[in-house]
Amino acid sequence: MARDVEFAAKDLPLKEDVGLLGRLIGDVLADQLGRDFLAFTEQVRQRAIARRRNGDGQLDDLDELLDGLDQPRASELVRAFSAYFQVVNLAEQVHRIRRRRDYQRQGASPQPGGFDAVLQTMAADGVSAAQVRQTLGHLCLEPVFTAHPTEATRRSILEK
Repeated sequence: MARDVEFAAKDLPLKEDVGLLGRLIGDVLADQLGRDFLAFTEQVRQRAIARRRNGDGQLDDLDELLDGLDQPRASELVRAFSAYFQVVNLAEQVHRIRRRRDYQRQGASPQPGGFDAVLQTMAADGVSAAQVRQTLGHLCLEPVFTAHPTEATRRSILEK
């Protein structure tokens, strides 16, 4: 069974940003598509959360809500959730920048998982600069282009 998401204190600004952005998306949906559509979207969201929490037990509730949904309304629903997830992804990017700046301001220790932290760990483990150079000399780096959510989205996709 899934648990509720708990945020560490350092991530509370992200939680607040996501909450604000969710409310703003809701305001736009209500303004452009009506309060009934916003209520329907919220029902879908709540039932999807319940399904995730409770496993397959809530399958019928969500399916029942979506069953028979006409194509125009289904498209609006997909666009609504797409807009929400796009702004949440942006909030996460902003939060990563915020956290990195916090680490840089502190100055005492590098950000865990960052390049400086890796170099410090390697030095503490006795890895010499010569060993690092030798290893880097044997690496073969090849760029791979993928459609990753953090990459720019084509305008044609956004306009659909």
